[in-house]
Amino acid sequence: MMEVRTIGLVISFGLMLLPLLIFKYMKLPLIKATGVAFLRMVVQLAVIGLILSYIFRWDHPAITIGWLAFMVAAATYTVLERLELPWTFLLPVVLFPLLLASGSMLAIFAVLVVKPDTAVGYPLVNPRLLIPVFGMILGNSMNATAQALERLASDLKANWRRYYSDITMGARPREAAAPFIRNAMRASQMPRIMNMASVGIISLPGMMAGLIVQGADPTQAIKYQMMVMAGIFVAVTLAVGGTLHLYVGKIFDNWYLPVPTLRRKKGLRP
Repeated sequence: MMEVRTIGLVISFGLMLLPLLIFKYMKLPLIKATGVAFLRMVVQLAVIGLILSYIFRWDHPAITIGWLAFMVAAATYTVLERLELPWTFLLPVVLFPLLLASGSMLAIFAVLVVKPDTAVGYPLVNPRLLIPVFGMILGNSMNATAQALERLASDLKANWRRYYSDITMGARPREAAAPFIRNAMRASQMPRIMNMASVGIISLPGMMAGLIVQGADPTQAIKYQMMVMAGIFVAVTLAVGGTLHLYVGKIFDNWYLPVPTLRRKKGLRP
């Protein structure tokens, strides 16, 4: 296994001065935000690295599943904070699709794709496989969900006259909101589609690159990467589709109007 020396890490940190100098030259107010984000990254990765080292050492199913549940809770919290909507309204809308989509994909991989083999020491709940794979699937699902909800809320706010015009013509809420739902789904999926189209030729994804750097056979690394990217795309589609379905089902009251809390938060007209 190739190791990163301390001096190499220091050099990579020093390279961060280059974009900061560019920001200063262009008079962009990004220096403070970049510094805070970089420090948070360092601290968070250091803490997570320490936690994962203990989780991998203990290798206990209950601890592994507990950490996966914590990851789902953190992802849900991140989406809720990003959208600035009432938590009581949005919590089930975000939590259940994320949990079901990401969890089902992980279960399929663990049981059917990789296949556990207790005879060679690979149990069903293997933290070294489940946690990294789940992190990639959940992270992409989280970002796509937040992006889709932001796009839907923005479109409804900007095109409320079109929505109410369709309602007055006899459309149901889901029918009137259908164009905005399609736009939200498309906006959340395009980054994943572009990523799949460019992978291998333009970019080598993280999992594949990491396995190759550690000396794995490129063919085996490619198989793992294909597995993960397929799972990410399916999970993102299920999570975003489920979230948008629940969101539209809860956002409108019996009079086909956005609920009062959302009118105040997002400025949707009554």
